[in-house]
Amino acid sequence: MRLAEQFDPITVGEIDNFGFDFTGDCGSTYILAVTWTCRLSPYSQGVDPDPQSRVLSVDVATTVTRQSADGVQRPTPGQFAVAQIGGMPASAAGATYILSAVAELADGRTPERNSTVQCVLPGQ
Repeated sequence: MRLAEQFDPITVGEIDNFGFDFTGDCGSTYILAVTWTCRLSPYSQGVDPDPQSRVLSVDVATTVTRQSADGVQRPTPGQFAVAQIGGMPASAAGATYILSAVAELADGRTPERNSTVQCVLPGQ
C-alpha cells in the first residue's frame, strides 16, 4: 500500500469532507460507485472501537471547489470520490486514521487511493 500525502488533522468531534481525485485514472470513463474505509494505523496512539463508523456519507462528484495558493476558491471538473468523515471520540486523540477509497469505474477497473489523517484535541 502506498499512502498519499497526509490530510490536514481532524479535531475530536469535528466533521469534514475528504476527497480523492480519480480523474487521471478515468480517461474517457467515469466513476460508477465508490467504497470508503476508515481504520486505525497499526501502533497508532488513541483508541477508536469502531473506526469504520467515522465514514458518515460517500459521494461521487464531477466538480469540486479547491482553494488555490492565492486564497481564491475555484471549481475544478473531474472524477472525485468524496466522503464526510468525523465524529472521532476523545479516546482517539493522537490516533492516525487511514482513509481509503476504491472507485468502481464504468470500464470495470477499480483504482484505489489512500491517505492518513491525524486526530487531535481541540486547539491543537
